[in-house]
Amino acid sequence: MLHNWRRLDKDDPIDLDNLVCLQLFLGGVDEQWFYLVGVAIEAKGGPALTALVEAEKAVGENRVDDLVLNLKRVVSSIEAVNATLVRMTEYCDPHVFYYRVRPYLTGWDAPGVIYEGVSDQPQKYYGGSAAQSPWFQAVDAALGVKHRDNETSPYLLEMRRYISPAHRRFIEALENGPSIRQYVSHHKKIHAELCDVYNQCIHALQEFRRKHFEIAVRYIAHQAPKGIEAKGTGGTSFSAFLGKALKETSESIID
Repeated sequence: MLHNWRRLDKDDPIDLDNLVCLQLFLGGVDEQWFYLVGVAIEAKGGPALTALVEAEKAVGENRVDDLVLNLKRVVSSIEAVNATLVRMTEYCDPHVFYYRVRPYLTGWDAPGVIYEGVSDQPQKYYGGSAAQSPWFQAVDAALGVKHRDNETSPYLLEMRRYISPAHRRFIEALENGPSIRQYVSHHKKIHAELCDVYNQCIHALQEFRRKHFEIAVRYIAHQAPKGIEAKGTGGTSFSAFLGKALKETSESIID
């Protein structure tokens, strides 16, 4: 997805109204819109990543005011991401997505697929998943949102194999950097605004995961034939995975 787009006008911003896909499986507005919403989400989330890097620096240098300022920028960026996500319904019909777009985004488990001329060994790959987004994994890493449940932790770590090496290193750098959450928790009694704005970040991330869950229900569960387990394109039971991820995000609130 991150490499399957271009701007219609190279001088204008990376915005849904200025994007087009480079490649499509079948074509059509529903397929293109589904991909482009993902691209726009990454673009709208970009300022949050810059702010989180600066926030970790502020923690390391004990600069509370700068930390508050950058966390406010994170909130604004996540809210822009949320506003972009809900535009999915504008041009991507749930029925068309499930029966026309989704089959090309699913992966395959055992016995795998043999790629002629590449290898004689069957290859097994997950399908496309929002868990492969470097943005979400980076935000979780920087804000200290921990995914420890068996429904979330192994899958999220496995999805890092589908993230580019440079983006993986960035996520790991945020994980291993000064802990924003620990700093906020330690200073919450003397810096109430700091704790409040950190929690605003978590609430905004909660809201994204809630909206994502609602969209997944509408586009997958409500479209799946009766008796068929509804799974995301990544192959997971999406309701269990997204539900746990939402719960773990909620648990990151600092009281």
